[in-house]
Amino acid sequence: MGDILEDKLSNPKRKNIFQQFLYAKELRFNEIEKATGIRSNELAYFIQKLLDDGVLVKKDELYGLSQQAEKYIPFFVDSEEKQSPLPVVLVACVKEGRVLLWRRSKRPYEGKWSLPGGRIRLSETVEQTTLRLMKSLTFIDAKFESCNAVVSEKNVEAGIVKHAFMIIFTCASPLNEIKEKENIRWFALDELPDDMIPSDKWLVQNKVDSRIDLCEESICTDNDSFSMSLERPE
Repeated sequence: MGDILEDKLSNPKRKNIFQQFLYAKELRFNEIEKATGIRSNELAYFIQKLLDDGVLVKKDELYGLSQQAEKYIPFFVDSEEKQSPLPVVLVACVKEGRVLLWRRSKRPYEGKWSLPGGRIRLSETVEQTTLRLMKSLTFIDAKFESCNAVVSEKNVEAGIVKHAFMIIFTCASPLNEIKEKENIRWFALDELPDDMIPSDKWLVQNKVDSRIDLCEESICTDNDSFSMSLERPE
């Protein structure tokens, strides 16, 4: 769940109220009271706080989630055991037998060489994410080439899964030149650094020449319509 919403739902009773809107778009006060079991005076207090924080909106006698809060429905979990892997894109920018790597500054894998990568933003396609990551992390204007693989990765320490990612591995080609820096360098495909994230190295060594058919679709629910549009990267 997003950090911003998580802060607003840190109280279990606030979280309980939010959870009711996973199953109903609009609810009356008495319906929320019955579903949550929260006493009416307490419920009124927490609902007002959620209204003030922009999580809930009220129209006449009906409460619902704000447009901003609606975005968090797919990410909401009520316990740690239900947390999901984070979808990310990793990009192999390849030119003349070399691949562009950057040294991570954040955990996990701080200080390791890696493929440029990061989260897929809500409104982005995989292609758009690929190009944004290349520009923001390495200053490369890139051309999207292909989607090459999807890999599930878990970061395990002392037998406990600390982080999990669903990796979409893509390839791109550079459209401009950059000066190498301490944390951004080109490496020969057959001379990858020892201190590179093992899964990133495996992808470069085994999946650069692979291709998969990536479908991206949008479901439209405007004005009670229910339709789908489908697109594929070029």
